[in-house]
Amino acid sequence: MNLKQDKGNPVIALFHGLGSKSSCFNSLKENLEQAFPDALVIALTSVEDYNTALFSIKEQANSTFKELLEKIPDVCNRPTLLIGHSQGGLRAYKMYDAYNDLLNVKGIITLATPWEGAPVANADQELLLQRLQSDCVRIDMQRFSMDYDYKGEESAHFMHTTLQARINDYQKVSKCSGIIDLKPKSKFLYEVAEKLPKLLIPILAIGGAQSDFGVFLSKKSNYDFNNLRNAWTNIIVGESNNSANKAHDMVVPLYSQRADNIAGKNKNFEQFVVPNAIHNEILPLPPEKKFHNILEHPLAFEKIKEFAQKVLYQPSSQKTNTPQSIAEVA
Repeated sequence: MNLKQDKGNPVIALFHGLGSKSSCFNSLKENLEQAFPDALVIALTSVEDYNTALFSIKEQANSTFKELLEKIPDVCNRPTLLIGHSQGGLRAYKMYDAYNDLLNVKGIITLATPWEGAPVANADQELLLQRLQSDCVRIDMQRFSMDYDYKGEESAHFMHTTLQARINDYQKVSKCSGIIDLKPKSKFLYEVAEKLPKLLIPILAIGGAQSDFGVFLSKKSNYDFNNLRNAWTNIIVGESNNSANKAHDMVVPLYSQRADNIAGKNKNFEQFVVPNAIHNEILPLPPEKKFHNILEHPLAFEKIKEFAQKVLYQPSSQKTNTPQSIAEVA
């Protein structure tokens, strides 16, 4: 085992989430460039939109590795930080897992990443829709639609139509490799759970916890939408009597974002929770205040900056294998 030599300015590579694009990192990228002017901040583009569902996470990791080599030929010598949002965090982890002998990765940050999977990926369309059909939930959705002040046709049913469309979109890709990998207890996540407790590389898992539908409204409502909130929570986290498992960011359970059940006592795995951050723009409603999006949240960025400073600019005793020839895998 030998220490890799740091040559060249640092690289911060950004991995977007399922169904998303590199542009989701526009604000974070700008903030990172200001905080670390000597670093090359790159939002990877080789796997975007439908490809994040079509291809397995392993295949996606291979594509992003080749993209890094093409865009930064000397990346193997540069101190590198990987930052992934949602599925992108698993893509970043898998790229490190597959190519750590070649890359000089100093740390990994995940934002709202389903380390233990997304239970919603296991549910079928009929079950999801049934949970939204009760009278009390439908009343909540109508109240939300009115408070949202939607002006289109069928305005009273705006929320129900929006949620149903979201579920229909999910159903279309539910059997694709990139979605299957996100299902709890999938083969991919089983391998993650086996390796995560033993990893020596520093990892920061940032999770969001916000399940209040009021964050989508332009003005405070006198209604709590509690029936809708409970129904959506059961969709996102699954049926559970454990109140500790109920927290989520509208898409992924908090326990999964933090890898509570698989990180073990790994001292290199750090957890941090942003209590009022949602997964991103969902349903596809953006939060009224941008900072409710975990990718825009100032508290999340401060933690990212602190971690980046520590792993990229302070001496480390982390040991890794001597790089092989890039030609062997490129």
